[in-house]
Amino acid sequence: MSELNQRLLGLDNKFARTVKDLTIRPGRVVKSFIKGNRVKYINPVGYLFILSTVYVLAISMFNVDMVAFTKDVGSMWRSETSQAVEAEGFQKMLMGNMKILSFGLIPFFSLGAYVVFRKKGYNLLETSVLIFYTHAHPLVLSFLTLLVYVVFGVSVNSYVFFVTILYFAFACTSFYEGNKAANFAKGLLSYLLGFLFFGFVIVAFAVLLAVIDKELFMAMFPRKH
Repeated sequence: MSELNQRLLGLDNKFARTVKDLTIRPGRVVKSFIKGNRVKYINPVGYLFILSTVYVLAISMFNVDMVAFTKDVGSMWRSETSQAVEAEGFQKMLMGNMKILSFGLIPFFSLGAYVVFRKKGYNLLETSVLIFYTHAHPLVLSFLTLLVYVVFGVSVNSYVFFVTILYFAFACTSFYEGNKAANFAKGLLSYLLGFLFFGFVIVAFAVLLAVIDKELFMAMFPRKH
């Protein structure tokens, strides 16, 4: 409750300022933190922790079926060759460990942005500040879509994914110096690269799991008959 009061109900209201500035000028927030101004905004790790905690609590409180809520997202990426594999068990595991996943994705996207924007002069740790903020902030939209799903039974969660990508690219134009159009395109590229890094690790994990424990692998990745 003390943390809640300091973060949300305090007179300075850093939370509201962080939400507002990350929405309209994310580059300023990131640069401010990197330059050592730790008073004006919530730190990036804390921001992700607070929003992911609130999101997970809302899911639990409203007893939301996350498989149903996010099913439209998974269906968008299924091709005819991949429809034979149903990853619902794996999806349930990921949704059950959402906070761990949120933090676990940071290194992959940080590495992707660092590789693409390596000539901009920011090291990997400084780049991770951008990633923490830009991966935390879309959770505000995710929370709103969750409320829409609870109240109206309509899932618009698939749009959050695309908004998140566009928001990250927009943040890159606000944070990095240079041509904004080029930085926007590089932002999209770095996001894709982050997914590729993450996908490589997931494939390696699946192969290793199939070798070590085939029964667990089949339980997590059941095949349709």
